[in-house]
Amino acid sequence: MENRDQILKWLNGELTPEELADFKITKDYQQLKPIVENSSHFEAPAFDEDANYRKLKEIMDNGEVESKESFGRFMYLKIAAVLVVVLATGMFFFLNKQERISTGTAEITLLDLPDESSIILNSDSRISYQPEIWGSERTIKLVGEAFFKVETGGDFTVKTENGKVKVVGTAFNVRSRNDEFRVWCYEGAVKVSFGDKEFLLKERQAFFGTQDTISKVLKFNEEIPVWAIQESTFEAVPLREVIRELEEQFDIEISTKNVNLEQLFTGSFSHSDMELALKAVTVPLQLQYVTEADKKIVLYEE
Repeated sequence: MENRDQILKWLNGELTPEELADFKITKDYQQLKPIVENSSHFEAPAFDEDANYRKLKEIMDNGEVESKESFGRFMYLKIAAVLVVVLATGMFFFLNKQERISTGTAEITLLDLPDESSIILNSDSRISYQPEIWGSERTIKLVGEAFFKVETGGDFTVKTENGKVKVVGTAFNVRSRNDEFRVWCYEGAVKVSFGDKEFLLKERQAFFGTQDTISKVLKFNEEIPVWAIQESTFEAVPLREVIRELEEQFDIEISTKNVNLEQLFTGSFSHSDMELALKAVTVPLQLQYVTEADKKIVLYEE
């Protein structure tokens, strides 16, 4: 807490009207106000001092409790300790409250963060962050894919199971699915942590990495992620990754027969029509497909 003296004076009711007005616009006041208000609902547990004293005397050795007065002080101290624990626990959960947002298959969501940064969350993805401490710790946990437009300020960090991205103010896209980790920098610069290595990406540079330690930095030209305008595009990407994207965007299950899943695909497909998307992938690779059941597709060679 940055305003410790003000906080103590506020809790004791010692701030002047002018000091109180200044204190109310601080982050400390915004964080502590709900806790203090909620603490007013806690009441000390009722107890019968005489009855409790007799009971305690029965179970304790002679001489450990010498008088009702000492017993009373003991109980009041115990209650005070309980209240301290309650308030500390409340503060812990308040400051660690998580905001969680997720998207379903073929769903894209636009989100605004507390500092006016924004996120476009791709389908089948989820994020979480702590809004109560956002002013001092801008950290997002991501599973899936999202495009970030970050307002200038302190460090802004995106954590995934595969790697981490750290920036100050910029626009970038992060994809973390299974063992695949990709980052595109659209504005400014981003620092990518992947395994025991770090990569500095500048504008229009992208990082591709997988958990078998394959990693590379490439250049790209697009202005925004194509998935944000309902399109997926690929450049020399293994077919297995393209199939995974088709499954995510159209909520379908694709199996293959005698198909080389490592062959590279360059091209794109729209998210608006599944049949056109399947043709956009299969025709260039000279593959065929058949629908066996609802939402189940089989790819095979001609």
